[in-house]
Amino acid sequence: MQRLYPSLEPFDQYWVSTESQHRIFVEECGNPDGRPVVFLHGGPGSGCQPDHRRFFDPAYYRIILFDQRGAGRSTPLGETANNSTQALLSDMETLRHRIKAERWLLFGGSWGATLALLYAEAFPQAVSGMILRGLFLSTLFLQFLADTLALYISQIIDEQLAVQVIEFMLNTDG
Repeated sequence: MQRLYPSLEPFDQYWVSTESQHRIFVEECGNPDGRPVVFLHGGPGSGCQPDHRRFFDPAYYRIILFDQRGAGRSTPLGETANNSTQALLSDMETLRHRIKAERWLLFGGSWGATLALLYAEAFPQAVSGMILRGLFLSTLFLQFLADTLALYISQIIDEQLAVQVIEFMLNTDG
């Protein structure tokens, strides 16, 4: 059984400037005309690694990986000034517009999963789907997740289904 796709190199690497001192490092791999998927790394502070490219079929996906503010190859490394969740969401939206993607798939783990949920709540029209892994599901987080998914579903499908999702997720009877 193949666990990850073979190693691949980026077809493009570049920097995205922000309104502050931060510069965001971005790389793109796979099919330049493929379905866009953005990899959201954990952390904050960790950055993307070459193996992160291998989660996706490079023949089908346009794989976008970026190091969040203060992380990985983005500069300045470790900087927390002008580095907030809202700024990260703005960076994602700037990047989506730069690559001319109407919608993209969000793939996030740990902190990246939280960032994906917050982005989907703020920009539901820009999200084609979400793959979330490594979630911490406290009761408060579960309520947040249910509310976020319900909002997303209600905007792309219907309100009745959103209510059913909330009721299902909050059912603690098993």
